[in-house]
Amino acid sequence: MLVLHERDRLPVVVLNHQEVNVNRWTVPTPKPVPLAEPLVPPPGALCRYLRCHRSPLPAFRLPAPPCLVLCRRRRTAGAEDEEITRLRTELRQHPCHGCSDREQHARWAERYRNGLAAHGAVDAPTAADRVAVAATAMQSWRDRRIAFAGFVEMTPQARRVADELAGAGAEVSDVATIGAGEAEARRAIEGTARVGYDLIEIPRLDPDAIDVGMTRRLLEEYGLAGTLSLGLSPDMDISGADPEAAARGEAELMKVVAIARDVGASHITGILYSGFTKYNRPATQAGLEQSVAILRRVCEAALPSNITLGMEVVNRYETNILNTAAHVKGEAFESRRILLAADGLGYSLHDTICKEGSEQLLHYKNHVETNYVIEGHGAVTNVANGQEYPLGPGTVYVLDRHEPHLLRADTDLRIICVFTPALAGQEKHDASGSYPA
Repeated sequence: MLVLHERDRLPVVVLNHQEVNVNRWTVPTPKPVPLAEPLVPPPGALCRYLRCHRSPLPAFRLPAPPCLVLCRRRRTAGAEDEEITRLRTELRQHPCHGCSDREQHARWAERYRNGLAAHGAVDAPTAADRVAVAATAMQSWRDRRIAFAGFVEMTPQARRVADELAGAGAEVSDVATIGAGEAEARRAIEGTARVGYDLIEIPRLDPDAIDVGMTRRLLEEYGLAGTLSLGLSPDMDISGADPEAAARGEAELMKVVAIARDVGASHITGILYSGFTKYNRPATQAGLEQSVAILRRVCEAALPSNITLGMEVVNRYETNILNTAAHVKGEAFESRRILLAADGLGYSLHDTICKEGSEQLLHYKNHVETNYVIEGHGAVTNVANGQEYPLGPGTVYVLDRHEPHLLRADTDLRIICVFTPALAGQEKHDASGSYPA
């Protein structure tokens, strides 16, 4: 176990009961290793280097391959400049060029691809293609009733899947969302009842556009119960620092409670606790308390009508409070997991609070963990030798040899934790205090 403390701003390493001034550590510069034989690049490698870099070649000598001469003859400096100019023009014409968030969007796309790869999944268009191809070979679809729900108009991918399933012998129907007009609402409610459902979800696209009397009449006509769903827009974020936005969000939730009461709905679900958007920072403690206070008032308004509020848990790129793998609670701790295996970085990053008075016997057999204490006080004990190390703001302790250890929190102890390899997010401690490999 390796423990570091900040003492008078001078980090000191406590390792094998000895203190070492880490400011004097240096990394020796490695000596160059002589090459046993000339380094010959693969065909075309040097050409690609010269096309992309106009800086001098590396210090070591390379035998010039014949392709170098050919490339020089084939492409002149003027042709290179024209190619670069053409590529720059194409980049400027791309729709993403004028987007101020294009770099962040690229990172999200990379994380999305990494997440698909980590879970052996495919994106929506590819999934539709795979289902369509497999449908005709799966006898289990025959005579099965399948409903495509939630469409105003079916996408081409969904339509292709529906056609293939119908061709394989399934009874396929689509159920639309409730629109503004009675014809659309009747089609959605009648279709939902026809395929055997008891409940229909009414999305809150625009509360003022919902014809409450007509919706209730159609629900009663077809014997369906209703539930309302919504996600608060960013300008109605009840967890943010803008009091006007929080007031708009509370007013919106109260309006939806009134609509649910009038149409006879039993539940309101969705992202009711913050804005439905991508956040670049977690909610503050004041924001959390404000969200809870507003939701408490909304629940009090819904209680006389026996309406239940359901908090939808979504992925961590769509909200800043309730997540799936990104927010984990236990009896002794609460952990907000910021980076996970799906991010493709090789490690996971957690913001963890160990609750005051708690003691946890932990033994990470499959992971190396680095911990940086930023709030609170406690102690960590190496179970193997009984050595106890005090913990406080600025302390770092590293479980570099998978040591069994006892973590005690004298106050609420907030720790930034890094696990290698990365956690997927759903892991739970086993009886020995370890996570699975």
